[in-house]
Amino acid sequence: MMSYERRRNLVQGVINRAPWDITIYRQGRTADDAETSFTLIGTIKPAPAQSIATGSMPGGMMGEDMSSLHRAVLLAPYDTATLKKNDYVLGEWEDVTRKFVILFARQTPWKWECILEERE
Repeated sequence: MMSYERRRNLVQGVINRAPWDITIYRQGRTADDAETSFTLIGTIKPAPAQSIATGSMPGGMMGEDMSSLHRAVLLAPYDTATLKKNDYVLGEWEDVTRKFVILFARQTPWKWECILEERE
């Protein structure tokens, strides 16, 4: 079985390949409010359709690589401050800035992972 430290290193390697500057802030606040926001370095990737309930048949279609529109997965280090459902995520990568809301968040001893929905 792989140790937590090894898993943390693997997660950090994934983040280092495509790092996003991410600001998390609470619902009803702004990203500039220091009391209710914080920043982190993580990565955001399109969410596979099979990972979310989309109303399609279980397991998706055989052999197809599908993505769900406007859904993404945030991967962050395990020691990040608490991420909560309905928190807002402002992600910046290269010249792109995108805004999301957290639909689901879970922490393991080696990572945070969240399902995000894009907002405009």
